[in-house]
Amino acid sequence: MGKIKLVVFWFFSALTLSACVGSVPYKNSQNQTIPKAPSDKAQIVFLRSSSTFAGGKIPAVLFDVSGEKEVVIGAIPNRTKLVHLAEPGNHYFMVHSNEAADFLAAELLPGKTYYVLVRPFPGAATYRFSFAPFRNSSSDEFSLQSNRFKEWLNSTTVVEPTDETYVWYQNNSVDVKTKREKYWPVWSDKSEAQRDSQTMNKNDGV
Repeated sequence: MGKIKLVVFWFFSALTLSACVGSVPYKNSQNQTIPKAPSDKAQIVFLRSSSTFAGGKIPAVLFDVSGEKEVVIGAIPNRTKLVHLAEPGNHYFMVHSNEAADFLAAELLPGKTYYVLVRPFPGAATYRFSFAPFRNSSSDEFSLQSNRFKEWLNSTTVVEPTDETYVWYQNNSVDVKTKREKYWPVWSDKSEAQRDSQTMNKNDGV
């Protein structure tokens, strides 16, 4: 398949699946600044920014899956960011999409803010998502000191869940749980290096 045909295929696949599943409700936050993390909580800022052709139309929803039940964080459309407060300690987060799910391990300190990119990549029939935590190191590909991080941070809109977001979860909870159970072993079977690349370290907070 030629390059142009491949791009067209992915584009229309994305539109078709997005239309079938429908968008996940969200709203723009009235506060477009990222506050300082409370002294007794950890703060995570999830960022998403990609081209329309690279999964831009595909819905993605974030969950805290540290416990038995999935806890909704919210939908994260393209070119947005989602600010989430969490208890300090160890967590697992999940990104759910039409096709798959993937995970992020995190060790979080109180009073710190952490940043992570939610990025699309081609799946079997459409795009799916993964996590790339930003590192508090100038030498890392995803560095908090990089111009790319600053561009993503400044060009995205803060969003938050609505009551309808939780209704969406209730209506789709079986699919969410099924994907969690199916793709958790996939994440667990990744190499140590792959899992490390999807782990937020406690010293990555600022």
